[in-house]
Amino acid sequence: PRRDPMVDVFRETEDAIARVMQEGRPIELAPANSYVRRIQHQIATRYNLDSRSAGKEPQRRVKILPFGH
Repeated sequence: PRRDPMVDVFRETEDAIARVMQEGRPIELAPANSYVRRIQHQIATRYNLDSRSAGKEPQRRVKILPFGH
């Protein structure tokens, strides 16, 4: 069976969030389309973290920010 590419998106995003919480510094995710970025922002919100999109398409990406930034 083909793997759902969203599985990797969730894993990458949650790994980055864990590192942001551990290290207290922002982490940029890989470039992604607007649908994936929207989900990445929602995951960050679930962990009470802020996130921003940066860059221009198709290199636009989400940056996860540590708590309080």
